[in-house]
Amino acid sequence: MVQQEASSSARTKARPRVVVFDPLSWRIPSWSYEVERKMLAPHGVDLVVPANEAESDEAIRDADVVIACAVRGRVEATHMATMRNCAGLVCYSIGMNQVDHDAARDAGIPVTNVPFCVDEVSDHAVMLLLMAERRGATFATWTAEGSWDVAETPEYTQVHRLRGRTVGIIGTGRVGKQVARKVRVFGYRTLGNDPNVPDPGDPDLEMTSLEDLMRRSDAVITCPDLNPTSRNIIGRQSLAYARPNTILVNIARGGLVDEAALADALRDGRILVAGLDVRNPEPPDPANDPLAEFLPRLILTPHMAGASIEAREALHTMTADTVLRVLYDAGRITAV
Repeated sequence: MVQQEASSSARTKARPRVVVFDPLSWRIPSWSYEVERKMLAPHGVDLVVPANEAESDEAIRDADVVIACAVRGRVEATHMATMRNCAGLVCYSIGMNQVDHDAARDAGIPVTNVPFCVDEVSDHAVMLLLMAERRGATFATWTAEGSWDVAETPEYTQVHRLRGRTVGIIGTGRVGKQVARKVRVFGYRTLGNDPNVPDPGDPDLEMTSLEDLMRRSDAVITCPDLNPTSRNIIGRQSLAYARPNTILVNIARGGLVDEAALADALRDGRILVAGLDVRNPEPPDPANDPLAEFLPRLILTPHMAGASIEAREALHTMTADTVLRVLYDAGRITAV
C-alpha cells in the first residue's frame, strides 16, 4: 500500500496546490483553466497547469488534489506512488476510466468525476437512435445528391414506427436514466441493465439481465462507465443474443464495444444500424478499421456527445466546486 502521509514540507506549506495532470490545453491550445483558477483563489488554493510531461509528473508529487485530464493516458499506479500529499483525484469528465481505480483504492486516494454534460450526452444518444431508426443520415445524403426516388430502397422499407418498440439501456446511472425518460416520450418501452444500479428509481424502466435485454430490445444504447467488467460488454456473446435488425448506439466509451464482433453482427444482420459517438481507438486507423465497409449503416460522430456552450462552462465551474469539496472534506480548507 502506498504511504499517503503528507511530507513535513507538504504539511507546512501555506496554500493547498491543485495540479492539472496532463492539461487539455496541450491538445487544445485555446483551452483555459482561468475559471477554475479564479474560483479556487479566494479559498487560498493555487492551481498549477504544467507546461510539459516532465513538469506534470513532478508537480503531482506534492499536490493536494490532482485533476486528471487523460491527454497522455491514465493516472497509473506509478504516478500515485509518487503522490505524497494527495487528498483526491478528480476526473475532468463524466467518465472515470482515466484513473487506475485499483491503484487509487490501494493508495487510499478517493476518485470522483464531474457530471457536467448529462443533458447533452443523453440528447445525443436519442439523436443517434432517431437517426438510425429513421435512416436519417442516409436519406439526407441522398436528398442532397438529388435522389428523391427512394420508395423501393431497402432503407425505406426498414423504417419502423417508434411507438411500441423497446430500447434496452446498458448502464442506468445519470445518463442512462435521462435516456430512458427521453425515449419514452416517443412511445418506446424501456429495459435496463446495470449491476451497480439494481434499482435506478424509475418504475417505467424494467431492470433485467444483459441476455434478456439483448433478446428483447429493438435498439440497445450503451451508457456505462468503462471498467474491467464493462469492457467489450457489446461483444460476441451479448451480440449472439440480439434479435435480427437491432440498432446499437454507443455514446459512452469506445472500449465498451468489441468492434470486430460488431462488424460481424453488421455483416450477418443482427445489427442493422450502429450509431457511434466513440470508437476504440480514436480516431480509428483508416487502413485497419473493421467498421469502414458498413457506411452508411454506420452513423459516426467525433466523440462530441457532451458538447455545448453550457456544458463547457459547467465543466469549469463544476470541477472547481468538486475540488473545493475534496479539499474541505480532507481538512485542507475550512470552508467551501
